[in-house]
Formats: sequence, structure tokens, C-alpha cells
Amino acid sequence: MTFGIIGSGSWATALTKMLTDNKHIVNWWIRKEETIQHIKEKGFNPHYLSAAQFDTSLLIMSSEIKEVFKNSDALVIAVPSAYAIPAFEKLEAKDWEGKKRFQT
Repeated sequence: MTFGIIGSGSWATALTKMLTDNKHIVNWWIRKEETIQHIKEKGFNPHYLSAAQFDTSLLIMSSEIKEVFKNSDALVIAVPSAYAIPAFEKLEAKDWEGKKRFQT
């Protein structure tokens, strides 16, 4: 099963860390390209849980939410409710079809 983590805050970072520590490949939606580049270069999220080092070979990060949805079997939604509408506005109903969702 391929996991997709939607969000890049502390909860999303912790869940991504747990999954990659257990050798799962994770598609990770991160809104800001600068954050993605930092994680690729330094191996940690500069904004949340910066002590958590990632095996970046297990991360597929994208700022394109549709890409993460397309490439994931199960989705973990870790976006604060205040930001949910802007986060999901590019998605259509068909993007959710066949996806397992775990809401945090």
C-alpha cells in the first residue's frame, strides 16, 4: 500500500516519520516548494519537529496535491480544518475515488 500524507505540520511530519521509519514509501504533499527543497537537502522539516531526520529515499514530495492523490492508495489528511478548503480546492470528486482515507 502506498501512503499519501496531506499536510506538512507537526502531525503530518510525525506520521511521515513513523511510516518511513517502518520502510514505507510516502507521497507527501507539502504546500511550499522551499520546504520540499529543504527536506531534500537537509533531511528534516525546518518548521516542525526539526529533530526528526528522514530517509529521503523513501519520500516522494510534491506541492501538487493531485499528483500525491493519484500516486497514493491510502490518504492521511493532516491539514488543520482552517486550511482544508484552500488545500483541497484543486481536487474533484473523481480524485477521491478508490482511496482509503484516515482523518487525523
